[in-house]
Amino acid sequence: MPYTFETAYDFKALTAMARALRKTVRRKKSRRVRIFGGIAVVVGLLLAVPWYEGYEFGLSTVVTILAVAVILFVMLFEDQLNGYLAGKRMIKGTEKNRGAFDEAGFTTENAVGQTRWNYASIRKAVRTGDYFVFLFDKNHAQVYDIRTLAGGSPEDFAALIGEKTGGAVETV
Repeated sequence: MPYTFETAYDFKALTAMARALRKTVRRKKSRRVRIFGGIAVVVGLLLAVPWYEGYEFGLSTVVTILAVAVILFVMLFEDQLNGYLAGKRMIKGTEKNRGAFDEAGFTTENAVGQTRWNYASIRKAVRTGDYFVFLFDKNHAQVYDIRTLAGGSPEDFAALIGEKTGGAVETV
C-alpha cells in the first residue's frame, strides 16, 4: 500500500524545512555565519559599553546598539525568517500538497500540477518534529506532515525512504 501525506506549507512547516536545511546541507556555511555574527555582536557591545575613558553616548552608539540587536534577532530567529521568506516566494497554488509514495518513486500534487519524482533525487531525508523533509540541494526541499501520514507508521515510512535513498533518515 502506498504512503500518502496531505501537507499544508504553512509557517510551521516552512520553519521546519528551513531548520532541516540549516542543520544538514547548510551546516558549514551556517557555522561560519554564526561565528562571524557572534564576533560582530561582541565587537558591537564592546563599542557600545562605556568601559573606556573618553566614551560618549551619541548617534553612533545608538546605531551600534541597533545593529547588534538586528544581528542577534536574525541569529535567534534564522529558521523562522527563512521559513517566512520561503512562504513569500512560493507559487500560488502550492500551499497545500498531497504526496504519494510507492516502491518506484513518489508523486506530489497541488493546485498547480502533478510531478513524479525518483528517490535518487533526494540528497538527504530528515525527520524534524512533525515533519519529514526531503532535501534536494542547499536551496530546495519538500516537507511532509507526519500527522497526516496514511498507509503505515512513520517508522515504516522512514525505513522505506532510507532503503530507497541509500541512507538513513536523519533526525534533527
